[in-house]
Amino acid sequence: FNYPDRSSSGAKFTFYNNTIYLAGGTGLVDKTYSTGVVDFKNNIVYIDNGECLSIKMAGSTIHSNNNLYINNAGNLLYVIEGGKYFYKNDVSAWEPTGVVGDPLFADKSSNWHLQAGSPAIGKGIPIDGITKDIEGAPFNDPPDIGCYQTTTKIIPVFIRSVVEDATPN
Repeated sequence: FNYPDRSSSGAKFTFYNNTIYLAGGTGLVDKTYSTGVVDFKNNIVYIDNGECLSIKMAGSTIHSNNNLYINNAGNLLYVIEGGKYFYKNDVSAWEPTGVVGDPLFADKSSNWHLQAGSPAIGKGIPIDGITKDIEGAPFNDPPDIGCYQTTTKIIPVFIRSVVEDATPN
């Protein structure tokens, strides 16, 4: 997944609450070399048997509360930003509010809703002007990372009953 390979002087690219699943390849690469800003928050980047997130900007990157995961074992290269390399064990130095781990999709090939126990649940931050997920569900407080919010179903609990007339006719 590459976005434009050209200069975008002063532009601001915003990526909020996305779920990005890559089945291999070179990962997520910013080739804009923009002197502007990339704002990257509340995103899940799941790379299945591929490489890292690479940001090659001349400007600045604002990022927080993202869930990064490469489905391969070991201390893999996760992020390249401005010539600095961050491996899996060092991602917290790049993004202290980030999550590194399997987001636990319902089905990684076709259903990117989060399962119970996902490390992305409740780890996002509110974004001004964004109040609903991709399906129209309101954001949780705090929001989940990614494009879907988990929903909590309220299951009624039986407490007691009273029999008014034990011998009706």
